[in-house]
Amino acid sequence: MIFQGKVNTLTYALGNNAHGKPMIYTDLSLQVDDLLRGQVDKTLPFEFRTIGGVYQDKTLEVKGMPDFSSDETFIVFLKKQGESYSLVRGEMGKISISGTRPTVTEKSKWNGLNPVVKYSINPNISYLSASNVEQSAKSSSLQWFSFGKANFAYSQSGTGDETSPRDVNTVNCSNVALSSGNAEIFFSENFDSDCTGNSCVFLWKCGNTIVQSDMQLNSVATRWTLLAPTDSSETNLQSELLHDFGHIAGIEHCKIGDTTSICSARLGGFWEDFKQTDAMYRFPSFKEKIAANDIQAIQILYGTLNLPFPSEGKYALNEEDIGDVIGQIEMEATVGANSVENRKQYGSYVANLVQYSQRRTGQNLRQQYDDFFDLAKRQTAGFSQEQLRFQLQYLNMGIYNGLKLKEDATKGYNTLDPTLLDYMLQKHLELRRSTIDGMGR
Repeated sequence: MIFQGKVNTLTYALGNNAHGKPMIYTDLSLQVDDLLRGQVDKTLPFEFRTIGGVYQDKTLEVKGMPDFSSDETFIVFLKKQGESYSLVRGEMGKISISGTRPTVTEKSKWNGLNPVVKYSINPNISYLSASNVEQSAKSSSLQWFSFGKANFAYSQSGTGDETSPRDVNTVNCSNVALSSGNAEIFFSENFDSDCTGNSCVFLWKCGNTIVQSDMQLNSVATRWTLLAPTDSSETNLQSELLHDFGHIAGIEHCKIGDTTSICSARLGGFWEDFKQTDAMYRFPSFKEKIAANDIQAIQILYGTLNLPFPSEGKYALNEEDIGDVIGQIEMEATVGANSVENRKQYGSYVANLVQYSQRRTGQNLRQQYDDFFDLAKRQTAGFSQEQLRFQLQYLNMGIYNGLKLKEDATKGYNTLDPTLLDYMLQKHLELRRSTIDGMGR
């Protein structure tokens, strides 16, 4: 059925999904103005339920499915499933004609200075190997850190067992984590009216803070492939994951059917609408990496991270190196060094260590570093491959830690000398190059 209409009333309610889990829904009473296809009594309101909404202090947004506002005129494309109707092809099932909505004035994002979202993936799809699925997720998620250059990262935490999105009872807004979150990724192989497009990202929020997310990859709507799609029935898995990891981070794009005014309100003036070359482009498309507007968007949300590693060549970060750096970020989150107050406390602790070391040795820190790294470079020549790898891990983590201390010093969070910190970073980078040379990489 296809009709043009508008919203008479809009209310939020809890209801069980197809898996018996309580979710937040929007109950719509629609006015049918022009029936374009199918049969319906235009004199009566058309009752319809769609996923997402607000309940008490919790908000559920579902990327990949359309949303509705009270003063909007639109065309909807519906298909009857049993006794009820569902939207056709996710957000493609609604096209806005006119209407506005309040402009977004605050971005939705994960909490903390350097949030790390841990995700697990259930490779529950019959025609792709688990290793290929997991590698596709890893490669896609790491791009948002390595190319995005923002204070935000993903960390793969193993294989998951979820087969449906988590429910409202798993969200606790009274205890929002400072710097870490979790996401579950899974495939669905049965029809689900809550996700009728190729994929959906379920974002659970407390206010504007994202606290939990799930990614549903819909094997009913498309056939997943690891290669470039050969026709419209196929979707490249890594490309879809790349796009959806952007949504999990909090990046918003105009929905396919948005009017210009609704699109502008949705973007909130924070970033430009995405182009066809961007991973976050609103229409499904084959992308192998994030592009300029994607990078700008993630940096607007979380700030820029200017890592001092080379961007190309043998000394650039590989996947294992990136894992080391993200491991350091996770460790900082674990010990609580991911808020302004805690960064100040950590900086004070390091400054006290420096003073103690200088009193104990009678040397300033620059002299100590020169002696230490001269010795380390000589020892490196005799290290085994295992020892070199361990040293490289230590250096990758130490370089990130030194960078953050330097940034903290420029912000006034600590009393350390930024010039000295920069000198120490250069020493670390020099030893890192010697280590990589020794590994024959």
